[in-house]
Amino acid sequence: MTIKLEGKGLIFSPDFIATQDAITIIKKCRNYFSAVKVGNIMLYQEGINVIQRLKDVSALPVICDFKLWTYRMLPRNLLELEQKEAWMEL
Repeated sequence: MTIKLEGKGLIFSPDFIATQDAITIIKKCRNYFSAVKVGNIMLYQEGINVIQRLKDVSALPVICDFKLWTYRMLPRNLLELEQKEAWMEL
């Protein structure tokens, strides 16, 4: 699928920051973004409603970049996510 992006050509991908921080950045910088990308990490942390929330705040297209993790890999990926969050809190 092809999407024609308006704006500056930057796609904001806030995978490793809190959703509220992402919203703050979007509000301040949306004129520089052409789209917002949501990945697995933010989806797992916030739930599916985060897509509409970011779309409402940004008034930009939201690109969903979901990778299908194998069931076998899911526990390891979630553990890595938890370790990154713990590190970010230090």
